[in-house]
Amino acid sequence: MYTDKIPLKILTILTFFLLLYACAPKEAIQPERPLPIPEKITPEVLIERVDFSYIKTLRAALRVKIQQGGKAKGTFSGVLFYSHPDRLDARFFGPLRLTIMEILFNRGLLQVFIPSRDLLYSGTIALNRLLPDHDTLERSVKVMKESDNAWLLYILDQNGTERRVQAVYRFNKTDLSWNGLELYADGKRQVRMEIFKTENRLPTEMDIYINNTSFYLQLKDITLNRDLGDDYFLPLDASERYPLSLFLRNLELD
Repeated sequence: MYTDKIPLKILTILTFFLLLYACAPKEAIQPERPLPIPEKITPEVLIERVDFSYIKTLRAALRVKIQQGGKAKGTFSGVLFYSHPDRLDARFFGPLRLTIMEILFNRGLLQVFIPSRDLLYSGTIALNRLLPDHDTLERSVKVMKESDNAWLLYILDQNGTERRVQAVYRFNKTDLSWNGLELYADGKRQVRMEIFKTENRLPTEMDIYINNTSFYLQLKDITLNRDLGDDYFLPLDASERYPLSLFLRNLELD
């Protein structure tokens, strides 16, 4: 349960932001041997393409372009530190690399800090993992479909005899690369993601769409599985504190 009434689509966008922001590391992500393409395609084969269990920590640099109603709303850079399975700190920079916003997720606590106004928005959410989990996907109810140029993997929520779509993963039919994702709530699509580039299966260039707002994300200079100290994930504080739901309403995305 949420302690604040957080719209699912906004929470999802913030989660993607948190996953894909990072600081620029000194060493790049090491290439991994491509997964083989079997003769028979099964749901298990597709799940392997979105298995991020190998990521224990992540650091990367990110560039974000935001459009709303077809109009540019700004371009931002940021840094991220992620620790498996449920801790992350992201910072957004303005001129002179001054932090204009910081977002922290730490074991259910989600905080947004605006340093220039010394404002902090806080809420707790029922989210145990930030990245897709292989075992969870394996246990889920799933259906695979084939289209002209893609394989589609439907992740379903089953309640008795009723089934509802939770997510749809899309894979290139030629090389089985992951190139799209749709997230649903109450039978309605909330978020659509188009993936243009991946490294070690991790999306590094993509568009995320929610209502009339789009976010172009480019993830660069990735470093994986280097030790991160607890200092990156300490709870934030400020002189003025408000519920997270107030910040989300001010985004005008709900």
